[in-house]
Amino acid sequence: MKIIHRDAIFNAVKEACINVQYRYSPEMEKAIHLAMEKEEGVAKSILKVLIENADLATDQRLPMCQDTGMILVWVQLGTQVKIEGGFLNDIINEAVKEAYDVAYLRKSVVADPIFGRVNTQDNTPAIVHVDLIDSDDMIINVTAKGFGSENMSALKMLTPGDGLEGA
Repeated sequence: MKIIHRDAIFNAVKEACINVQYRYSPEMEKAIHLAMEKEEGVAKSILKVLIENADLATDQRLPMCQDTGMILVWVQLGTQVKIEGGFLNDIINEAVKEAYDVAYLRKSVVADPIFGRVNTQDNTPAIVHVDLIDSDDMIINVTAKGFGSENMSALKMLTPGDGLEGA
């Protein structure tokens, strides 16, 4: 049985929550560069802007996007792992709260998205997915899901003066 202390999990998740705001994963960066080689015109220009934006974010320690999103965590938890010092979800949410506080990231998660929509002011709760694996390892992947990522339709902003004709 491998024992993993809460501090190791807390520190890893906190660091990942901050880093995911400032740079792409190596896999994403590679995919964008590969796409740039294949694309042309507007698509290539947009990919170039994404790379420039990511470089600026990394250099200046500013988020790549003003919407710093909701944290999603995927945990592969070995059945031969014992977590010492707390419960996994609690540790993850404490790390998210601390990361968003110390890195001055925008807090935009609401406690109940259907009734009330009150901002939690600490960007918790994170969405945590746990898969058990037959090992003594724990693998944690963290991403920030911006809320515009669910805009799967056309979006047009209207002014009050647009009236019914604008809609």
